[in-house]
Amino acid sequence: MTDKQSNTDQLHQEGALNKDDLHEDHIKAIDQLSQEEVEHLKAINKKVQKDSGQPVGIVL
Repeated sequence: MTDKQSNTDQLHQEGALNKDDLHEDHIKAIDQLSQEEVEHLKAINKKVQKDSGQPVGIVL
């Protein structure tokens, strides 16, 4: 049995966003993204953190 994490949880774990700062509507919108879109956001965040040391963040 596998427990799939929500998109919000995945992005929070990667440091791309702080889910505690998000409104419920924002969480719903993020969780509607495709897995491919989430993977792109995680890759962008990782690249920016590597280059600048700062997380990308998602501003809603």
